[in-house]
Amino acid sequence: MDPDPDPDPDPDPNPDPDPDPDPDPDPALAAPPPAGDSDVPTAAVTPRREGDGDMAEEPAPAVLDATQGHPEGHQAPEFLRQVAAVCAYPALLDSDRIPENVKERARRILKELQGGSAGSYNLEYVMGPVAARVSRFLSHRDGVTCDPKNVVPCSGTAAAIVDVLSLFRQPLPALPAGVLVPVPGPALCAAAAGPAGAVPVPYPLDAARGRAPDVAAPHREPRGARGRCRPAVLWVLNPGDPTGHVLSVALMRALLLLAAEESLLLLAAEVHQDLAFSPDHPFLSFRRVLAELGPPLDTSVQIISTYSLSSGIAGGGARAGFLSLVNVERSVLREFHTWGLSVYPPILGQVMLDVAVELPGHGDPAADAMEEALGLEPDVFFCRELEEATGLLVTPGSHFGLGGDSGHRGLSLLLPAPVLERALLLLRHFHGQFLREFS
Repeated sequence: MDPDPDPDPDPDPNPDPDPDPDPDPDPALAAPPPAGDSDVPTAAVTPRREGDGDMAEEPAPAVLDATQGHPEGHQAPEFLRQVAAVCAYPALLDSDRIPENVKERARRILKELQGGSAGSYNLEYVMGPVAARVSRFLSHRDGVTCDPKNVVPCSGTAAAIVDVLSLFRQPLPALPAGVLVPVPGPALCAAAAGPAGAVPVPYPLDAARGRAPDVAAPHREPRGARGRCRPAVLWVLNPGDPTGHVLSVALMRALLLLAAEESLLLLAAEVHQDLAFSPDHPFLSFRRVLAELGPPLDTSVQIISTYSLSSGIAGGGARAGFLSLVNVERSVLREFHTWGLSVYPPILGQVMLDVAVELPGHGDPAADAMEEALGLEPDVFFCRELEEATGLLVTPGSHFGLGGDSGHRGLSLLLPAPVLERALLLLRHFHGQFLREFS
């Protein structure tokens, strides 16, 4: 028998004790991983069974990541990037390679920036010209006048939503606020509640009805949650994420009535509105539908809607968006206008938002046994096999709150068309192979 290895010749005399694991973490603080951090690995080597049953290794195929909405290479419209570039480096105004309409827009913005520089905080520009142009965009989109004071430009809306939910925090021993969140839905919905001291209350989307909310569920869930929280917020995604559904006017009216009956703030995530293309299912804002309902609801139901440049036309690198507030008390507005938001918006992002709401010529804004042996959920097993065989990376449906045996998986439709076409072909080809092997 080999002798024991020598002990550490110079052990740490004061090692840090291991932190005790929390045996019962607060579910409100337990956030699911980001979409790209699923249980599906991105291995550099793929194990393969040989004819005699032994395992061998071979290089894995190149990974095609179809889990994210804005893959590498996604670019904002050229006009947005050009104006932002000129505002960051005004010497480009003298370049013959910059179009005149870009220079004209950049000159206007530079005059509005403090000291003509995007390097300043520029609170006056953000809450003045940017808010005013966003309000004109909303007035044109909805056919309902929007007061610039009801517009709050912000950085990416993820942090701003935590700020909104934090408004409902009350000192102990009061119950935490409850936030009704859709399932399936993005991880942000449940994750944002914890940092705000709130509790997520899931409500299901009905697959048989195109993933539209079953209004009976949001009616039922608040009443069932009252012993552990104070239901305060109804979070609705329109268009849906990851489902892509667009709500009908009738369903939007029903949700507005629910918000009125239960005294809920309707938090409308409308960040993908620029990506709703079907003429049979056009995007309409909750702000517009509420106005069409008329009194007394149009002056009583409170709405905070979110718009995100990074989730829409500009891609994830441009962190900018805004909140649109309807029937929200002036005292709450003052918190935002004195910059109560936790993340100050980067100015070049605001420049791109400014340009995006006034684009040139722009009109309306546009196998169970093996799975159990491996200890994997069925959808995770499928996604892992898919990646090992083809290099295509998709998100298991269980990441979005769906059962692992539901057969769902997420693939972003915001990929460039040639990449999306390749991803769908890989998925179709692999699915046939998978069924033949594991059925």
